[in-house]
Amino acid sequence: MNQTLRVHHPLFGSLLYDSAWVGEKQVTFFGQKQHVLLTIDGDKEKPFQKRQEEAFQAFWLQSELLLKRTEKALFDYYQQVRDEYRTQVEKDVVDLLVPNVKKRKDIGFLVECIQIFVPEALHDTRELGLFFECTWEEEHMLAVKFRNEQIAAIGLQEDLF
Repeated sequence: MNQTLRVHHPLFGSLLYDSAWVGEKQVTFFGQKQHVLLTIDGDKEKPFQKRQEEAFQAFWLQSELLLKRTEKALFDYYQQVRDEYRTQVEKDVVDLLVPNVKKRKDIGFLVECIQIFVPEALHDTRELGLFFECTWEEEHMLAVKFRNEQIAAIGLQEDLF
């Protein structure tokens, strides 16, 4: 019988192993509290990397500030890609899926944070990603990549992680 491996980590909280370590956290994004998946990359045979713990702890301690920065960065990113995406969407739904957004808070209606991802540390830096579903890109998730608590990149998840 295949038994699910569960642990309680003092920093990450309750996790289970399902091809990665998975748990849940609550964040406030665009003024809304929401539950997001917490995924720590790794396998069940080895413990969490110290760099992964450091990356999450540093992010979590500053999460309110970093999420506000993320909101601004997503708004700026959307302004850059909006016109291109508008050409790819059917005219009858373009204003619903890729509207002209003038205020930062309105981008919150177009994106939903669904995951915090802590990759295995390959470098001597603290890396972490936030993954979003968004109205204008239905096939791929949008990602914000943090390196040492600074936004390092925004783009499609498959390109950044």
